[in-house]
Amino acid sequence: MKKSFNLYLMSMVIALSCGLSWSQTTQPAEIQAAEPKAQEASDVVATVGDEKLTRGDLDLIKKYLAPGLPPEQEQRIIDAWKMTMVLANQARKSGLEDNPELKPVMTFMKNQTLANLYMSNKRNSVTVTDEDVKAYYEANKEQPQFHEGAYITAKVIATEKREEIDAIRKQLTEGKDFDELVEANKETTQKITGLSDPSIENVLSTTLADNLGQPIAGAMTMVNVNELIGPRIMPDNKGFVLFKITERKPGELIPLEKMKDQIHSMLLNQKQMQATRDAMQEAEKEAGVVREAPPTMRGPGRTPPAAPQSTQPSAK
Repeated sequence: MKKSFNLYLMSMVIALSCGLSWSQTTQPAEIQAAEPKAQEASDVVATVGDEKLTRGDLDLIKKYLAPGLPPEQEQRIIDAWKMTMVLANQARKSGLEDNPELKPVMTFMKNQTLANLYMSNKRNSVTVTDEDVKAYYEANKEQPQFHEGAYITAKVIATEKREEIDAIRKQLTEGKDFDELVEANKETTQKITGLSDPSIENVLSTTLADNLGQPIAGAMTMVNVNELIGPRIMPDNKGFVLFKITERKPGELIPLEKMKDQIHSMLLNQKQMQATRDAMQEAEKEAGVVREAPPTMRGPGRTPPAAPQSTQPSAK
């Protein structure tokens, strides 16, 4: 395109690509079945006055301003471009472009646009190789997410009502033997969960999801062994569960090929975030800008927040 895009175009593209809903029309079967004609980079997809938006221009705008936008939603960008061109032309006709009072504002907006494009270019320049993906897989394949669930040995207590499970939990905290309570509540647990035996031995967590629900079965793959967990609510409010994992073995390792896309996306996101942080820190240092720490919430009766103990989310 002849003219560089300004900040307004960015905001229009983001607004139209993220915030609007578009209806889909049903086309005749013969039109739907027709293969779309491949577009060349020089093909014009939109025109406003003397300005033309080509296929190549559209691809570049997508790359820098709306990465990941599905092809069927490209009309959002086209509409944003057309509206921007119309409003910019109206601004020129009104003499806004020659208003000396607005020169500093326009200069700032131009530089801000360049800064945003610079940051976008930093993110787009990041790459993740197959070697990166393989190295991450090899270094982390012992982690639960790289396995088809886990083989669980555990003991479970289930009740229909919350107050019942809370009472059992209280007995356990007061020293009551867990195995005794498992046996005492065996029939109720079997009825609520559908388990043939509340003492589970070497059962795959994906199988347990049919009885206990995916949230509870998933937690069983992560919580500490021999730690009392719960109460946890079962799907559809069928009941409440306490459980203790006594042994856990990893399930079958998922092949690299099945994890490749997921790992690639995760590593790419991490590298892009790091590239953004690095660029911002360099700019702050050169500009002499000191970022202020977020304010601490204080007030009557408030106590300072405790220092974090772990960066890992609690599994309880």
